Amino acid sequence: MTLDHAPALDLYSDFLVRRSEGELSIAAYLTRQDMPQLVRDISRAH
Repeated sequence: MTLDHAPALDLYSDFLVRRSEGELSIAAYLTRQDMPQLVRDISRAH
């Protein structure tokens, strides 16, 4: 998964959730170390 998918991704607590065809699925479980970098990357992608 890359940040090209960012418009279809949401961050909930420790889970990265993918939206597809009206459904939600857990795309990844994030460790606390990964969270700050991912939040920065997604913020830049929007």
